[in-house]
Amino acid sequence: MSRRVWLCSSVALLIGACVEDSESIASLQRRAAQGDVIAQSNLGVEYAEGHRIAKDYVQAAGWFRKAAEKGNAKGQANLGRAYAMGLGVDKDEVQAVAWFRKAAEQDNTSGQNDLGTMYETGRGGVPKDEGQALALYRKAAAQGNAVAQTNLGRMYSYGRAVPKDDVQAVAWFRKAAEQGNAEGQYDLGVMYAQGHGVAQDKVQALAWLRKAATQEYAFAESFLGGMYKDGDGVPKDEVQALTWFRKSVEHGNPGALTAIGWMYAGGHGVPKDEPKAVEIYRNAADLGVLPAQFNLAWMYENGHGVPKDEALAASWYRKAAEQGFADAQTNLGEMYEGGRGVSKDVTQAIAWYRKAAEQGDAKAKDNLAKLTNGSNPAHASTN
Repeated sequence: MSRRVWLCSSVALLIGACVEDSESIASLQRRAAQGDVIAQSNLGVEYAEGHRIAKDYVQAAGWFRKAAEKGNAKGQANLGRAYAMGLGVDKDEVQAVAWFRKAAEQDNTSGQNDLGTMYETGRGGVPKDEGQALALYRKAAAQGNAVAQTNLGRMYSYGRAVPKDDVQAVAWFRKAAEQGNAEGQYDLGVMYAQGHGVAQDKVQALAWLRKAATQEYAFAESFLGGMYKDGDGVPKDEVQALTWFRKSVEHGNPGALTAIGWMYAGGHGVPKDEPKAVEIYRNAADLGVLPAQFNLAWMYENGHGVPKDEALAASWYRKAAEQGFADAQTNLGEMYEGGRGVSKDVTQAIAWYRKAAEQGDAKAKDNLAKLTNGSNPAHASTN
């Protein structure tokens, strides 16, 4: 549950507040051309969503600007998103913050939420300030903004700028979920699945995760895949698991490629095909997916699906290790300790073991203790 939520619509890339279909496009265009600020804002939404008129982000941004410059808060918030995402205008996060702020100052909840996101991440020329983010999310959430409710729930879940409180997190996720927000539904489902802030209830978990997955929320699809893979709350069904993992990838989550690769590597739900697994891991690894980088390294280290190549294994372990992936740090330490794929270097081995041990990795702690106590056995690398 680490992803910040920007938008209230799982379909529109830009819009936080959708217009009703009661007014014809021709009428909107006529009123917008006559200077009606609400029509201008709503016409921008129509161009951004592309449901009743050909999608055109340049036109959308143009109409948002007309409304925004006349003080329309929704136009300001949507113009801010256009700048934040580079839709119809050159991406400019400083401009995004300026427009979000104008909207937020008019008590527009989308502007408050999006300005909060900029403060939480320290983007757009504002300092990273989780306290400011929390305050802005709280303002928007209290007025019923489902996206802000999810973001506020995540602040409580992770203890950011507020004491960690899973019960409060669940309460905010539920408010968002009951409004149909896919991210809130996913987060609430995960809390039920893990028993955080609420009694563990796999039936409730599945119900909320399915609601999010129905909206093509990729992380919910991946989580469902994991439940089917492990038989967690549902009968074990590796074919179903693979279906959900593939949906997750299709809907923008490259992390699910790691699970698909694992299924091919072990013949779970598909015929075993280690070269196919390597191909999938490599695709994900090239996209920066850390578990895939680790698994690809392991395949090279052990010669599964590819010729054994310890130098390449060490290279991929390093990519993941340098980004803080503890398992990769441990295995890279073992490569240095044994001089496999890299020049033997006990000092480097200790350094990598220490990094992993600081994250609680048990194998790293054991290896570090053996080295620092004067024992220096060669440790076989295992997955």
